[in-house]
Amino acid sequence: MLLPSRGTLWTHTVQRFMPPSPPYRGSTETFTPFGADNVQLDDIIRVESRLIGDPETFRIGMVLQLVPLLDVDGEPIYAFGPVHEVSST
Repeated sequence: MLLPSRGTLWTHTVQRFMPPSPPYRGSTETFTPFGADNVQLDDIIRVESRLIGDPETFRIGMVLQLVPLLDVDGEPIYAFGPVHEVSST
């Protein structure tokens, strides 16, 4: 079963300190706080993910889109970010 690439922000927090390594890859010099969330994908499942964007702007209930990224070693990872709808007006 393929999961939806859009979901609704169910809950979130801001990670303000560097997580342990492993599994986190990076250094204290390059660490920046990031949002961590739970996204409800339809009525199927809730998934935990990183948030892309300013974590202070996220609100419970907002629609998020899966975003492909590369980690510090160039490996593919995925996170959720806000949906930017294009207006037709």
